Amino acid sequence: MKDLSKKAGIILCHIICIFILFFSFLNEPEKENEKEVQKEVHTVKLPGVTSPTVMSEPTKTPIPTATPEPMETPTPTATPEPTETPTPTATPEPTETPTPTAMPEPTETPTPTATPELTEIPTPTINPEDIRADVKYKVLQNVSDGVYAAIDNQMDNWWFLRKKQQVPSGSGEFFKIAEYDGYYLNKEATDEDKVIYLTIDCGYGSANTEVILDVFKKHDIKVTFFVTKFYIEACPKEVKRMLAEGHTVANHSVSHLDLTKLSDQEIYEEIVGCEEAFYDLTGTQMAPFFRPPEGAYSKRTMQITKDLGYKTIFWSIAYKDYDQKNQPGKEYVLDHFETYHHNGAIPLMHNDSKSNMQAMEGVVTFLKEQGYRFGNLSELK
Repeated sequence: MKDLSKKAGIILCHIICIFILFFSFLNEPEKENEKEVQKEVHTVKLPGVTSPTVMSEPTKTPIPTATPEPMETPTPTATPEPTETPTPTATPEPTETPTPTAMPEPTETPTPTATPELTEIPTPTINPEDIRADVKYKVLQNVSDGVYAAIDNQMDNWWFLRKKQQVPSGSGEFFKIAEYDGYYLNKEATDEDKVIYLTIDCGYGSANTEVILDVFKKHDIKVTFFVTKFYIEACPKEVKRMLAEGHTVANHSVSHLDLTKLSDQEIYEEIVGCEEAFYDLTGTQMAPFFRPPEGAYSKRTMQITKDLGYKTIFWSIAYKDYDQKNQPGKEYVLDHFETYHHNGAIPLMHNDSKSNMQAMEGVVTFLKEQGYRFGNLSELK
């Protein structure tokens, strides 16, 4: 009975399949032209069943493929940070290797010719007269503008303190004369260079001057003569001789007056008038040194003197030789120099002193024996 039921189920399944195929053909008539699939129809006669059962060809069962084993997932590695790509440098083009040249045979070295000496370029000359005129103009302008009126005119007469044992004399200044280019000795003199600066004041003409000049010429020494305009005009021959024999000729004013008692204009005229008389006689500028008459001075007189380009020269050795009626005598003069001579000294002597004329040979000889040289006032700094 079980077999019959089983067979009946199989037949029923075949019938259902036939109907499904039939209706599928009805629904798709356009596919009738497609290639027909030949099928074999197997008729199975079952007992008691008259309708044949069409069996379709069995479809091939696909062979199952082996399932691949799962692969182990690799652990991700850390991604490295990108490094900066260096900029490629340009590859230099290959330079052509120079073909070595043959070494030239050594040539004979020529004898060097003497280099011509450079010619000195002349320095433009500056007219000293123009410079002097400019200085005098500026001082006159100051006088006109009243510049000097505001400067102290308190007067004093120069004095100094004599010291023995060849010690330099002390100063009698009541203000710092160095601030006004004033000097009374050379403070820079050293024992290695003993120096003395003889100065002769020439206020008036005298026959003694020729005798004194003869002594200086004999001993080949140079000194400084301070002359007035009166002396220049009275004794032009002696003035020219002083200059010709290498002596320094300096300014002692026009008329030998106390400058502190004069106006600014008069002070100017006393100084400039003397230098102009000297220039008219000799054609040369007077040395830039001034000795104030009577040793009288003030800040005002020294400032005007300085502005005119002069150094004011006082003294560190002196004695009463200017009184014609009361001369000290030859021996006094010699003894005075033997007692008070010192390094850097500036002695004051007068040309019209009979005692000086008589003693000058002995004074010069003594000072030479003591190792002194006779210096020029331009050394004063």
